[in-house]
Amino acid sequence: MKINSPNSRTPQQPQNVGGKFKRQMKRIIQILTIPTILIGFSLTATVFAWGMTTKEFIMPFIWVATIIGFILTFINLKTGLITLLISSLAWLTIFADYFGHFLTFDLLKLEKWGLEIPYVFCPLIVAILTIRQLTLKPRLRIAGILLTVLIPTIGFASYYDKTVTQTIFSEFHGMDENSKEYMGRFRATPMDARYFEVTISSPEVEEVVREKGTFLVGHYYVNDTKLKVKMRFNKIKQVELYKFKDRELKEPIIWTIDELNGQTEYLKR
Repeated sequence: MKINSPNSRTPQQPQNVGGKFKRQMKRIIQILTIPTILIGFSLTATVFAWGMTTKEFIMPFIWVATIIGFILTFINLKTGLITLLISSLAWLTIFADYFGHFLTFDLLKLEKWGLEIPYVFCPLIVAILTIRQLTLKPRLRIAGILLTVLIPTIGFASYYDKTVTQTIFSEFHGMDENSKEYMGRFRATPMDARYFEVTISSPEVEEVVREKGTFLVGHYYVNDTKLKVKMRFNKIKQVELYKFKDRELKEPIIWTIDELNGQTEYLKR
């Protein structure tokens, strides 16, 4: 009778260990894909109800691709992983701005973590593990992972110099007095207690406000006032008044944050 020595079994051990590791990674990928599918369902339902941008209308197709990839991992692993990799990279591209917003404004708000983190980290981890499974060459694997991590990093870096457009409510006092200067008061909505004030001396603004605004109890108000808010991460650097309703100013007014008196935090959102 031939007896196998312990040494004769050692070549098989790495294969068994490697196979077990791949099965574990497959399960992790499948588990982490489930939250992405649930999030995608919520976003898809919202898009069908309120979707407006091209990016939003792409979401349902990515959601369907994610479901298909998830199912294929049980039937044809390689095809399923490739499909999940493509859909995960697509989710990361869409969520990159959300990730930047989270890191910029909500990082210290622990109640936001459970809602915001899955948007990026589930597709990110799925993409990294999928690349780990599909790619055998170490250099190609590292390059793929770095490019994957780069997508949300760019989303965060974009907030270094970010300009957002805000539609707010504005009031103008002192236009009927014999003075070239008048006071502008800007708030998010007519009933919002948060506002900032600034002295204005622009003849063009006065002309447009008189044309587009409504006069009430000694002052004018304009519902649809457009501001461009330039930020560096979560700090406002300057505010530009450039439009009233459908009338764009020929000479927009730009203020630094130090020139504005009052509350400006609401402009960040």
